[in-house]
Amino acid sequence: FDRNERLFGTLNNGIEIKKPARIPEIKPDVIIISNFIYLDEIYDSIKHFEEFGIKVIKLHNPQDAAWVF
Repeated sequence: FDRNERLFGTLNNGIEIKKPARIPEIKPDVIIISNFIYLDEIYDSIKHFEEFGIKVIKLHNPQDAAWVF
């Protein structure tokens, strides 16, 4: 899932990118947030899905170093 409309329908490592509005329809077991910079912003925008049994996991911790080289 990504909120960037230009990415909808494209593939990332063979997985189709879908708009976040489709989360309730698709009902994944888990959503892993992999974006380091916007981790908390993304989490805050989707954490309400946990009420419906969808686990939301942050891939990174605050003490992790950003993957910027």
